[in-house]
Amino acid sequence: MGIGDGRETYRDSTLMNLPKKELVDIIRLLEKNCKIYLNNLNTYSNIVKELTEVKEGLIEFEEE
Repeated sequence: MGIGDGRETYRDSTLMNLPKKELVDIIRLLEKNCKIYLNNLNTYSNIVKELTEVKEGLIEFEEE
């Protein structure tokens, strides 16, 4: 349906003519995708923090 899936996004005129139920389904899908994205971003952020702490620990150890 849109960005990243190889299909074009809907035009405004198409969205204006969709039934409310279909619009609600699209909104719920976007909400779900957003939650997944934020969860993944949080996970990746934690991994980067852990790796940074480990690397800083290694650098301090090497300097001694």
